[in-house]
Amino acid sequence: MSSRLTLSFLPRLSLLRPPPLARTAKRCFTAAPHLQNDIPPPSNPPSTTPAPKDLTQKLTASLSNLAPASLPEDYISDQDLQKLQSRFLPGDIYAPHDLSHAQQRSRRTRRSPRFDVCDLVGINPVKEYKNFCMLSEYVTEMGRIKHSSETGLRPVNQRRMAKAIRRAIALGFMPATHKHPEYLMHMRESREGRGGGQRGGY
Repeated sequence: MSSRLTLSFLPRLSLLRPPPLARTAKRCFTAAPHLQNDIPPPSNPPSTTPAPKDLTQKLTASLSNLAPASLPEDYISDQDLQKLQSRFLPGDIYAPHDLSHAQQRSRRTRRSPRFDVCDLVGINPVKEYKNFCMLSEYVTEMGRIKHSSETGLRPVNQRRMAKAIRRAIALGFMPATHKHPEYLMHMRESREGRGGGQRGGY
């Protein structure tokens, strides 16, 4: 009987009298607007940050005011001097004005030749893969293929010459790390004949 009474009275008690936690929360919520009105405004209001557009406009204006440093007309940078180093091969003839900056700058733009030695002789370098004496002229002492700026061949013939050299090396007609020994012996004999019996060597 007592358990039934307690269960029947529980909902009535909760409806008639709110719990203590609810009363304190209600008191806090009702007092909050009064407390907010009593707080004085700050003496130094926060400064408004400028928009990104204003910042970019200020930066562009400050950069436009900076005048570039005036350089003389004949000023040459270090990079230009490094790029314009002329390389002369043995037997080249040049005058003092060829060493000027303007002359070297005009030489920078190199055009591929319209015809070369292979066109004049009328040979296809790919078919001359057995001619190691001719192929050795286009290879350095260490067996590397020379650049077209040294050989003077057109791009088509330069590719054909490189293909013939690689084919000769693959088939064993030419060594891969140095020039052919017979070609070196021939060059040594020709050098000794020109030097009057002096032994020069590779």
